[in-house]
Amino acid sequence: MYEVDFVLPRRHRERFWPELLCDAPSPRVVLDSPERIVGGVDAWIVQTWAILAQKHGQERVRLVERGEAGALCVFHYDHATLRNGVHLSYSVVVRADRPPVPLADTVIEQNPAVHENRRVRYIPHWPQPGLIPRNRSRGGKIERLAYVGSDMYLPAYMQTADFKDALAAMGVEFVHMLNGNWRDHSTVDVLVAARDVPACVLEVKPASKLVNAWMAGVPIILNEEPAYEALRESPADYLSAHDARTVLAAVNLLVSDPETYAAMVANGDKRKVDYSPENIASAWDGLFTSLENSASSRLAGGMRLCRKTEWIRGKVASRVWRVLRGWRD
Repeated sequence: MYEVDFVLPRRHRERFWPELLCDAPSPRVVLDSPERIVGGVDAWIVQTWAILAQKHGQERVRLVERGEAGALCVFHYDHATLRNGVHLSYSVVVRADRPPVPLADTVIEQNPAVHENRRVRYIPHWPQPGLIPRNRSRGGKIERLAYVGSDMYLPAYMQTADFKDALAAMGVEFVHMLNGNWRDHSTVDVLVAARDVPACVLEVKPASKLVNAWMAGVPIILNEEPAYEALRESPADYLSAHDARTVLAAVNLLVSDPETYAAMVANGDKRKVDYSPENIASAWDGLFTSLENSASSRLAGGMRLCRKTEWIRGKVASRVWRVLRGWRD
């Protein structure tokens, strides 16, 4: 069975997870604190380590401060640096919503539309930890439309009095679920998510808002993005909209057609099974098992000194890519 190290530098632990500074950090600290899993490093590194360590034991799934020679190591993009030993280990780097990875033996992509190959693998983002589903006793009533996402992406039209007045005329209140406050869906009846960013940014965004909506039992209205389109199997998966008029039309459809609303909830109950934490943990297990032989073979040959140069070249290429593609964080 595989052994793997998840790299979480000391400075991140000191700032966000001081309980993990000890020699034997407990996965339960993480698993019992879903409200603290907000950023990409916490979701991809801290949470994945905790779930797999709880499942397989900390002798096989370790949390380390730096990648070491001879080890199979998982890094978040932000920490995949020479300082943190990305060039020393067999490096699995989670790209998350970042530019191209400068150096990695295997790159983990979170967007299901990605083209996989020997170096690039897709693994779904974990669903929102500690998510509180919609209270089913609300039935088909639609009283609250919630925008889910960062406030930096909140469309201008959703901030206007005209938009909110149009919703109010349908008996619907507009609320924000902003800045990591994305767990409690108990009183939310419809979700909406949209963002105005360059196409290159959408290409690396996950389908998390859609999957979380399925998990919460709440129909969602979405802009068309590659990740959502890749998962879409039927119109019941989500409603498409791109401006105030089409969002309001989608809300009106759900308000006036209880059967469509119920069908979307029932569809979400079926779709969410594939994205359960258990299934995603199995995907990680499959990845590490498939990498065992290739990692052992390359590591047995020793680390190439030129990997430092490869990282530097990759870093420069990534910066050029940002400029040419109009990347905006």
